[in-house]
Amino acid sequence: IAKPKNQCNWNLQGQNLSNLDLNEDGNTITILELACGNASNSRLIVKGLSEMYPRLKFKVILMDVSDELLKEALVRYEKLLDNLNGNIIVEAVQLNFNSKNEVKSFLNDYTEVFDFIFSIKFFHNTNVKIDKNVAHMISKLLKKGGVFSTQFYNEVNLKIKIKKTLAYLINYKYSNSVYVDRVMANFNLSRNNVKLGYCSYSTNKNFKLI
Repeated sequence: IAKPKNQCNWNLQGQNLSNLDLNEDGNTITILELACGNASNSRLIVKGLSEMYPRLKFKVILMDVSDELLKEALVRYEKLLDNLNGNIIVEAVQLNFNSKNEVKSFLNDYTEVFDFIFSIKFFHNTNVKIDKNVAHMISKLLKKGGVFSTQFYNEVNLKIKIKKTLAYLINYKYSNSVYVDRVMANFNLSRNNVKLGYCSYSTNKNFKLI
């Protein structure tokens, strides 16, 4: 479990991106930031990768439910756009994860598009969990060899752990994930991977939780 301030370094130096071909001239990495907010995390990642791989090009899709946050994110990307001299394309997509129609439309538009999908606090802070449907969506969005990364925090309060575990068992939605959510996220991603005929850690798609 990585602290937010270490997220950029973890993604750049850890094994998560090690299987992506980043060093070839003209290669493009396509990134999806889920629930991007003002997109500070993807900007850090893009900045870090651009310094490590100067010839690398980027396509970044920013996803959030808030139109205002997406507008702010695009404004904040402007300076980075100038610094990368046209080697980056940034798009904003407004999407509500609780809308089946919006998720279906997003999948139709972006199936097997992304090299790297990540979320810092989305699945931890909100009542959207990595259930079998979300795991299926993530798998469909990733290219062959793509990487998914997310972040959870440990819940130290035993009463809250028990309360939310019971809530999970009765299918009651709640924010702020606990241990059972991390376990089920791993289970759903792995099960979805096997169901789709992929191998998580060898030939096709890497699912790594942090």
